[in-house]
Amino acid sequence: MNEPIHETIQNPTKEPTTSPIPAPRTYAAAESVFAWVCLLVGYLLCRTVPVALSPLGGCLCLLVLYVATLTVLRVRGFAFSVSVWCAAGSGLLTAAAMLISADAFLRQLCFWYALAAYAYTVHAMTGNTLRHGLSDLVLVDAFKAAVIQPFCAHGGLFAAMFAGKAKGSGKAIGKVLVGLLLALIPTAAVLSLLSYDSGFSSLLSTLFDVNAPDVFSHLVSIAFGIPIGMYLFGMLISNIDHEAGSILTEEDCTKTATACRVIAPLTVAAATVPMLFVYAIFFVSQWQYYVAGFTGVLPEGFQYASFAREGFFQLCTVAVINLAMILGALWLTKRADDKPGWLLRILTALYSVFTLVLIATAMAKMLLYIDAYGLTQKRVYATWFMVVLAVVFVIIAVGVFVPKMKTVLVCTAVCVVMFAGLALSNVNGVIADYNVAQYLNGELKTVDVGALEQLDEAATPALCRLYESYVDSGKTTGTTYFRVKNVLRAQATELAERGLWSFSIPQMRAVSALKAAGIEG
Repeated sequence: MNEPIHETIQNPTKEPTTSPIPAPRTYAAAESVFAWVCLLVGYLLCRTVPVALSPLGGCLCLLVLYVATLTVLRVRGFAFSVSVWCAAGSGLLTAAAMLISADAFLRQLCFWYALAAYAYTVHAMTGNTLRHGLSDLVLVDAFKAAVIQPFCAHGGLFAAMFAGKAKGSGKAIGKVLVGLLLALIPTAAVLSLLSYDSGFSSLLSTLFDVNAPDVFSHLVSIAFGIPIGMYLFGMLISNIDHEAGSILTEEDCTKTATACRVIAPLTVAAATVPMLFVYAIFFVSQWQYYVAGFTGVLPEGFQYASFAREGFFQLCTVAVINLAMILGALWLTKRADDKPGWLLRILTALYSVFTLVLIATAMAKMLLYIDAYGLTQKRVYATWFMVVLAVVFVIIAVGVFVPKMKTVLVCTAVCVVMFAGLALSNVNGVIADYNVAQYLNGELKTVDVGALEQLDEAATPALCRLYESYVDSGKTTGTTYFRVKNVLRAQATELAERGLWSFSIPQMRAVSALKAAGIEG
């Protein structure tokens, strides 16, 4: 018996399926204007580099960027939230600190933080944060906002510039540029032929007196300003369109954190407990030596400088190592649930206590040193860093016993607040005022004029007070008097030569103090 033959009949009219080509994005009028703003800001940022020397220019660029971006997002219907207010407020505050501080290093840090806060502001306002509101993933959100999002739509800048009603204008501008390029060669030839006439050549020199280095500088700023503008515009558009929604999600962070917890609690204890015994022995054996920092009585055979410096940086390094060990233990230790076990909590608390004792000891030694020799930038920054480190250790110790506490978020907020406080305090001015006041009061035996000179215009008011004290007391023949006078004259000359974009509040105070003291460059 023959088997039936089954044939497969294909439908000849059926066409293979293809994925539809996405339509080009249409840009709103506000987005088109913002594209031009991004290009302008990119150029201006290049013109103000380094921002440490052009604080007013850098601050105005950041202000324009923030205002333009928040305006566009409001026009598009996005609302302000707590996280947006916090990020934008801290960014604008640190941008303003560029005008308050005279420290070039702090100005640069303020600029970079303001840009990072701007990226997070755009990310949060468009609803792209990994979790709603402020969370422990704030640093991951900031990384995604600044590094991933801008490159998801950075090529849309030029399309947006001539979108909508500006589309016809863009074509007209293109035609004009082509015509100008075609006219370049014959125009240059005619100019060279007519230059035989001395009167015509003189007229051309008067009309087109151009400095070649300046032209080159502007061209470089334009060249580098274009990719900066593309970066800023891509950041906004990709966040509005949620382009990177599937990249670096909360689920990815959770899986990574879970996969990293591979070490047993007993192994962590065995790796960390020996160091606790070392600390205990160290404190017991060196108790009298380190207690001297709190009592103000120097150990026998030591001077203030040698006592304060000996072991200071070693203590700070040990504190940083302890922080790394605590974070490593919290990150890598296996857990039955999302909460740290009792053994990990105890170890974290013990390490925090020992580290706080180390920090307190180093702080006492530093304050003793400051009381004897005054302030310097290194001493202020070291003290500030130790205070921040101490607060972070306290937060971590509390966080392991209070699981609902957002430890990473609180630590980040504390660091931002303390950094803003440092930047807004005009550190250089505080150092100069303190040292001169202590010297005039007789608390300090000498004043280091060279160190004050390195504080730039922030130290000028204090130096003017020192100069006036010498004049009032009739001590105008000493070496220090002439040194102070020469420094003030040099500062007066240097301040008079500065441009508009270098304006800052310390500079304004310095000019006013020099005029009051009768110092001219």
